[in-house]
Amino acid sequence: MEYQIDDAMQFYGVIKNVKHMLSLIKAVNIKSVASFYIHEEGFILTVEDQKSVKATAYFKLHLFHIFNFKEGVIIPTFAIPIDTLSNCLRIMVPKADSSSMTQGTNDYCEIKYDGTGSYLTLRRLIKEPHKNHNQTLACELIPFEPEEESTQLHFDESTGAESQRMIIKSVWFKDLMNDLDSRYDKIKMKISPNNPPFSIVAEGADLLTESDYPEDSEPFLNFTCDRELAYSYLYSHIVQCKKALDISNEVSIEMFSNGALRMFFQIEGPNNKLDTIQFNFLPSTNFT
Repeated sequence: MEYQIDDAMQFYGVIKNVKHMLSLIKAVNIKSVASFYIHEEGFILTVEDQKSVKATAYFKLHLFHIFNFKEGVIIPTFAIPIDTLSNCLRIMVPKADSSSMTQGTNDYCEIKYDGTGSYLTLRRLIKEPHKNHNQTLACELIPFEPEEESTQLHFDESTGAESQRMIIKSVWFKDLMNDLDSRYDKIKMKISPNNPPFSIVAEGADLLTESDYPEDSEPFLNFTCDRELAYSYLYSHIVQCKKALDISNEVSIEMFSNGALRMFFQIEGPNNKLDTIQFNFLPSTNFT
């Protein structure tokens, strides 16, 4: 690896695996603009769709060779075009070279940002064979002021709404989503302390698909429920989590008493490290 640490920057990092980071960004690419928040433990990418769906990717310290965040600095959240960010990262991915024995460890790039008014810069230095200098690939993205996030899509225990939750194997949820398409309008989910503990009904104009999952069925890894909840969600909203679902091995489903739905997708990355994609949804009653 060839890089030049820039200690003058408010934030400077070296991404370990650009391809893996691209897969996480792709999983939350549901609209054209993402909010970018850099902090001491990594950075967070958030994308909202019409104040009805929020997708969040968490980029933790294990995704970086180097993560330098200037002590005492608070970097305000900024917005960035998510497709532009993805395209710049793709440029940084090294071209396949069967003669290289270090290709897997060579998939890196530098990222730096010096606060409001500066570029978000991606850079990669490429050592030229038989030459005394390096080639530099660089992308400079222009951040801008983010839109205010929807308060309705920010929900947790502090809202006072109780939640019921479970963890299931992703393969089961993948099978369900693969059986559905845009002909369906709504997906009704019910979680209950009684048997069956989880059921889903998908409805379309002339379609009805029902799935019940008994308490001793294979999908469940964990289940916590003391109150029955049942809410419907728009298919066009739920389907937006499919990219995250496709690369995950487990999904945590949490339903709140006000109908808010939160899903955490556990994704296994390089070196068996775990990453998380989060989706928040509002019930269909908010839109119909």
